[in-house]
Amino acid sequence: MSVAAPFPTQRARDPRRDGSPATHLRVVPSRVTAPALKLTRRGHLVLFLTSCLLLLGAIIVSGGVADAAVAPSRQPATAVVTVNEGDSLWSIARRIAPREDPRGVVMRIRDLNGLSVTGLMPGQRLVVPS
Repeated sequence: MSVAAPFPTQRARDPRRDGSPATHLRVVPSRVTAPALKLTRRGHLVLFLTSCLLLLGAIIVSGGVADAAVAPSRQPATAVVTVNEGDSLWSIARRIAPREDPRGVVMRIRDLNGLSVTGLMPGQRLVVPS
């Protein structure tokens, strides 16, 4: 009785060489290989130029997107205020922006003028957001 093997088989060499069938079979898997791809000099040049063009296009597109994503930094509109006797940053902030939270306005005044101390002098000129 013969059993069908899943792979093509070869008969093992019979050391007796008398023509009698071998007592065992060896399974040899078939090997299917794809032919190697070979590029000519012209093919290499075309492949190189195509990749360079794709890279250049990606750089141009990403640069355009980056420029569009970055909004131009606009300086806030400013005005100049002269400090009167008894004025504080809080009172100036409430006077120039009565509908806004004075804490934020005070911080912007301090940032615009580079103030680290809250003490103001009468006659001092301050740049304030308008």
